[in-house]
Amino acid sequence: QEDASWYGLIDYVVKVKATVKKKVLFKIDLVMEGAFRSDSLGEDEFKEMVEVNGLITLSQISRAYILSVTAQSGINPPIRVPMVNVNKMIETKAKAEGSNKK
Repeated sequence: QEDASWYGLIDYVVKVKATVKKKVLFKIDLVMEGAFRSDSLGEDEFKEMVEVNGLITLSQISRAYILSVTAQSGINPPIRVPMVNVNKMIETKAKAEGSNKK
């Protein structure tokens, strides 16, 4: 927090490994970082907004980036990363954090 503004950073990590039988052809490790700012939201609203909207935005940017780079690199067919159910991921995270506290 700085003055009346909230700042947040979030990382979205994608790891892809392509194999044929047991031989690894290539690996992709991508870390997409997003920076967010708000002047009008409270702390809890801002954290929720960054977590949900930030993850959704970064996941779509990452999918497009990997598809584009692999297509331009001559990988045929290019790598298509599946969509992620962000709400389910957040629920799973909350359950895991709840069980860790006990």
